[in-house]
Amino acid sequence: MARVIAVFPVDLLEPDRLDDVLIFLAGLPIHPEDRKQ
Repeated sequence: MARVIAVFPVDLLEPDRLDDVLIFLAGLPIHPEDRKQ
Protein backbone atom coordinates (compact mmCIF):
# COMPACT_ATOMS: atom_id res chain seq x y z
CA MET A 1 0.00 0.00 0.00
CA ALA A 2 2.91 2.33 0.68
CA ARG A 3 3.91 2.22 -2.96
CA VAL A 4 0.39 3.29 -3.94
CA ILE A 5 0.41 6.26 -1.55
CA ALA A 6 3.87 7.25 -2.79
CA VAL A 7 2.52 8.08 -6.25
CA PHE A 8 -0.01 10.55 -4.81
CA PRO A 9 0.83 14.26 -4.98
CA VAL A 10 1.70 15.61 -1.53
CA ASP A 11 -1.35 17.88 -1.51
CA LEU A 12 -3.64 14.83 -1.56
CA LEU A 13 -2.17 13.77 1.77
CA GLU A 14 -3.49 16.87 3.53
CA PRO A 15 -6.00 16.13 6.34
CA ASP A 16 -8.95 17.52 4.37
CA ARG A 17 -8.21 15.17 1.46
CA LEU A 18 -7.30 12.15 3.58
CA ASP A 19 -10.86 10.80 3.52
CA ASP A 20 -10.89 10.96 -0.28
CA VAL A 21 -7.58 9.10 -0.42
CA LEU A 22 -8.81 6.39 1.95
CA ILE A 23 -12.00 5.97 -0.09
CA PHE A 24 -9.88 5.63 -3.23
CA LEU A 25 -7.63 3.03 -1.61
CA ALA A 26 -10.65 1.15 -0.24
CA GLY A 27 -11.98 0.91 -3.79
CA LEU A 28 -8.80 -0.73 -5.06
CA PRO A 29 -8.76 -4.53 -5.46
CA ILE A 30 -6.78 -6.17 -2.66
CA HIS A 31 -4.35 -8.81 -3.90
CA PRO A 32 -3.42 -11.76 -1.62
CA GLU A 33 0.26 -10.79 -1.68
CA ASP A 34 -0.61 -7.27 -0.48
CA ARG A 35 -2.55 -8.62 2.52
CA LYS A 36 0.64 -10.10 3.97
CA GLN A 37 2.06 -6.62 4.61
